[in-house]
Amino acid sequence: MVEVSPDRWQELGRFARETLGCVYFAFLSAVDWKEQGLEVIARVENLEANFAVFMKAKLGAGETRCASLQPVWRGADWMERECYDMFGIRFDGHPDLRRILLPQDWEGHPLLKSYAVDTRTRRTANRQGGPVMIYELRTYTMQPGTQGTYLKNSAEIGRKIRGDKYGKLEGFWFTEFGTLNQVVHLWAFEPERPRAPARRAREERGVDQGLPAAYARRPPRPGEQDPLARAAPQAAPDAGHVYELRWYRAHVGRLGEWLGHFKDIMPTREKYSKNVGVFQTEAGQLNEAVHLWAYKDLNDRAAVRGKVLQDPEWQSFLGKSAPCLAEMKSIILNPAAHSPMQ
Repeated sequence: MVEVSPDRWQELGRFARETLGCVYFAFLSAVDWKEQGLEVIARVENLEANFAVFMKAKLGAGETRCASLQPVWRGADWMERECYDMFGIRFDGHPDLRRILLPQDWEGHPLLKSYAVDTRTRRTANRQGGPVMIYELRTYTMQPGTQGTYLKNSAEIGRKIRGDKYGKLEGFWFTEFGTLNQVVHLWAFEPERPRAPARRAREERGVDQGLPAAYARRPPRPGEQDPLARAAPQAAPDAGHVYELRWYRAHVGRLGEWLGHFKDIMPTREKYSKNVGVFQTEAGQLNEAVHLWAYKDLNDRAAVRGKVLQDPEWQSFLGKSAPCLAEMKSIILNPAAHSPMQ
């Protein structure tokens, strides 16, 4: 066991790796000693020589900063993010220090002794002042020739049975350009009433049994997903008859960087048209951002995008954000008759 001051924490790490041969990073965590402050602990190992070094650094009362070990061991990356998430310790030099377990808008750090157990109720609201929600975006690909019947049955049978008792329907669309014969619908769930119990309740009550089996969704093809998405700020448009849904898949570890650039440019982008929602996936295909836009018609979309592309601030954004992305997809959607968004 070796204990050092915080200013020598990374120096000790380099010595353990380069001189002692401890190339395996086993774990990193922290201890809250209340009045005495926080202590960072880590264990690294030399697997060939079969020994380990247990490292400690006391930050001191009121101190929350420590040098990052990520430049020494890449394995420290997510562990330091978790330590920041749970204890609030800021690791100087970490390339992407943000929450990893809790939503980015969560208040406080749950493993601190001073953390209030009711902090969850004080989470920040979205742009409209409502509670932060979890969203599920579902895509159904229909057999050719059945899309119209499915939309009719969804409106006349499924919508009346389900209502908003098992999650709130935000929008229901069918594809116009891109992949054809698809139906896309967006559901909102409160964090305190998550999706899984709601879906179990639907199954127990036979909510979906009213829809003919002929139109049941087939298993997804490779590359398709029903992402659970934690919503970034959301706004409903004043009016809109055509919607564009865009999927951006980022390189691993760079989605947070892209979202940061996108958040900064949003005031500029919304000078031209209003954003409906921006989401970050947490299940299904990871490392994706999904954003939804409303336009009066396709001519309006073309005019808006033409103006946006001429904006110098948007051009600067593209230069900074494009290297973060691995893939981009887009589809045009028309709202179904029973869609809350029209």
